[in-house]
Parts: sequence; C-alpha cells; structure tokens
Amino acid sequence: MILSIDTYSENMGIALINGHNIVARISLYKTKPFSELIVGKLNDIFNELRLSVDVISGVVVNKGPGSYTALRVGISVAKTISYSLSVPLYAYESLNVLAYRYRFFKGKILVAINGGQKEAYLREYISDGREVKPSTDYSIKKIKDFKENLESYAGYLIVEKNLDIGKKDIIRDVEDLSVEGFFYALKYDLKEDPLFLEPVYLRSL
Repeated sequence: MILSIDTYSENMGIALINGHNIVARISLYKTKPFSELIVGKLNDIFNELRLSVDVISGVVVNKGPGSYTALRVGISVAKTISYSLSVPLYAYESLNVLAYRYRFFKGKILVAINGGQKEAYLREYISDGREVKPSTDYSIKKIKDFKENLESYAGYLIVEKNLDIGKKDIIRDVEDLSVEGFFYALKYDLKEDPLFLEPVYLRSL
C-alpha cells in the first residue's frame, strides 16, 4: 500500500491506496496548522483499519508550489516515513496535477492558485486530449492584476484555486490532490531522495 499526503492548500488530504483501490481517504478543509493534525489523522487511519505501518510500500507527497509552511509539514512527514521504513518517496508538483485532471480537454489550459501575499502562481499547459504538458514556466502575478487581465486568456480552460474569481466559465478547484497526485507520481515515476526533497519555492524567481 502507498500513502499519499497533500498539504499544499487549505485542503489537507491523506489517502492510502492499494493498486487502483482507495483503501482510506481523509480530506479536511481549513484545518491549519496541519502540523497539529496530520500525525493524529494518520494514526486514526491505521488504527481504524487495524493495520501496521509496515504495510506501507511507498510514500507520495505534494511538493508545491503552494502554502510553503503547509508544504513543509507534509513533506517532513513523508520524508520521515520514507526514510524510517526504507520505502521509495515520490513527489509531484501541484499545478501539474491540477492541469492533469483536465487532460481530456483539448487545447490550452491555465492553472492559477493563490500563493499568499496577494499573489497568484500561474502556469500554462497544452493538452492533446490525452496528455498535458507545460507550455510555460511558472510565473507570479498580483491577484488583482491577474483578475483584471483575464481577457488575455481567451480560449483557455482556466482552473483556479482559492482566487474566488466567480465567473461561470472558470473552473474553481475545491479538492485536495492526494488521490490524483498518487496516480500522477507513479505514472511518471517521480521518485525523490528523501534526504534532499524540499518544497517548490517560487518567490526566488
């Protein structure tokens, strides 16, 4: 079984997955600080299922970008479990998985999330209806400026997280990424060294 942890946004997600079967999943909304909850919730899952942590054969974690403090909590727990159990660690990038959710759409995709400090993290993608690939690097814009210039993304499928744009033709994502991130990370074999994994930090751009 593989444990998947996501703490990049206000949604904390934990999933325990065996092959293609979701054995357990917890998704909590606006429950920060995650540091006070995540270990307890993991204990609850294993106690309820009467499982030993030895059943964990790998760990998947969201490495961002997103809330840097929250990401550090999830990554720290994932690294500790991976290292202590000597199991592989996989890590995915949040915006890539958000775009991947809409891989059956054919055309341009823009993913925009709230990065804090009144800024949005953005990345553009292109989808052929099966696979999604980044077409730009990450960028940072003031949320106010981004909202005022939405017309520059005419023709894009726009997916936003925590920006409260409120337009009917824009998809507002409200889920955690623990399940989709698991499948994405394993599909693309996104293994990481638990000694060196750190959150994606965009403000150094």
